[in-house]
Amino acid sequence: MVPLVGLCVVGAFHRADTAIPPGFAGRHVSVSLPAPGGEVPLRVHQAGNGRDVLLIHGSPGSVEDWEPVMSAMDGTFHLTAYDRPGHGFSGDTGAYSLEHNAQVAIALIDALKLEHVVVVGHSYGGATALAMALHGPPAVDAYVIIDSATYTPSRKADFTLRILDVPLLGYGLGTIGAGWMAPKKIRKGLIDVFGGRTPPEDFVTLRTRIWSSPKVTHAIAEETLGAEEELRSLSGRYRSIQSPVYIVAEADSEFRRHTAARLHGEIEGSSLELLPGAGHYLQFEKTAEVVATIRRAAAEH
Repeated sequence: MVPLVGLCVVGAFHRADTAIPPGFAGRHVSVSLPAPGGEVPLRVHQAGNGRDVLLIHGSPGSVEDWEPVMSAMDGTFHLTAYDRPGHGFSGDTGAYSLEHNAQVAIALIDALKLEHVVVVGHSYGGATALAMALHGPPAVDAYVIIDSATYTPSRKADFTLRILDVPLLGYGLGTIGAGWMAPKKIRKGLIDVFGGRTPPEDFVTLRTRIWSSPKVTHAIAEETLGAEEELRSLSGRYRSIQSPVYIVAEADSEFRRHTAARLHGEIEGSSLELLPGAGHYLQFEKTAEVVATIRRAAAEH
């Protein structure tokens, strides 16, 4: 009992850290959201000139998840990547649903005055993009969905995530356990999503640093626990999407392959590309193919 009380006390003093450390790209843009969001500072990184492309990362994730795409497309497109609320160095709105994240993305488009946007979402960001498409924001012309779980979650909520979701206790555990618990869990998770291949050490080190904060671990828990019900509700409306949708998924995962094929079958006029020899982070392992799909979406719409 005493250790639990101590963790709750630690959690009560938790405050989300939004400071962008030296050496990290981006700036804060304040976005106005309907309740319960209010004003939230989002870390935004923009580069290049030309057609607007909005890049939405997964869960967990950050601006850094788009580095290969931004490097490959800089100069020919105006690229905007951002840390979703509760992730990276953005503020935390206290809301974690796909619908809320869709509202955040639409509000950011408005705040930055982006036009004729191609929205690109990876993983949870892809499901967020589909939630956006159901709203049909006029500033968005097309959507690219990269390796997203769009019907059932790819990650199951384990005991640790359920504890991290508990108010105060979760933040306390995230604060105390960040140094010894998170690195091992993050490394294993990254190896799993890279198809059993060990990603570069700097890739792991950077994400361990960003993903280990109590703010992020709590957001991951919330998003994971809510995903099944949210996707069930969201997926029942996919057939009504009228916007152009381009689906890219890994070919070697039965779950990802079948999910992508089902989505392609339900969204009229969508395109599907399955990429072999890669894991979940297609934008890193299949950068040229992902970039080609984004360019195609922009050219065709």
